[in-house]
Amino acid sequence: ADLVLEHAQQIDPIAGHLHSVEVPLAPDRALAHCLAIPVAPDRTVRTLFRLRGLDPEGSLEAFMGSTALGFRILERTRTAVTGGGATKVWPPSPRRPEMDDPSEWAEWARVPGSIRAAMDFRVRGSGREWSEIVTETRVDASDAVAERVFRAYWLAVSRPSELIRRRWLRAMAARARALGAA
Repeated sequence: ADLVLEHAQQIDPIAGHLHSVEVPLAPDRALAHCLAIPVAPDRTVRTLFRLRGLDPEGSLEAFMGSTALGFRILERTRTAVTGGGATKVWPPSPRRPEMDDPSEWAEWARVPGSIRAAMDFRVRGSGREWSEIVTETRVDASDAVAERVFRAYWLAVSRPSELIRRRWLRAMAARARALGAA
């Protein structure tokens, strides 16, 4: 099935991105290899991470479950992984919610002044030994106030966020080509 996975499909997005790249790996191998890329695969992404106060070390998969962002892995299959997070944006709070269980993520849709975000990577077969890696980010807000606050923030971060996603996909394609040549 083509998935944004069950968790991300709960979101009627107010903001988001969708990007993809084809890689020379069979679908059953593509996701694990692609998530193993460094979270900051180049100087540009490292700089953007540092400007945001994020650790540019480690793999993309580790980043998706990073508590520093209030994210956790919500769901994982052989061909897809979804990370999600939530926070209260109004009134502002520096504390990130701790979600002990992925089911708690859904509850944030009812917390006034909150947003939920989901980011996924999924693989679709696009030929005998080729796959399409798709990444999608979706954000929703619990109410109109949270939506207004988040939209102001999104104006500042959406372009850098898109750039990071495209750089991740480029690094995934390079890794896949290197694996295919080995």
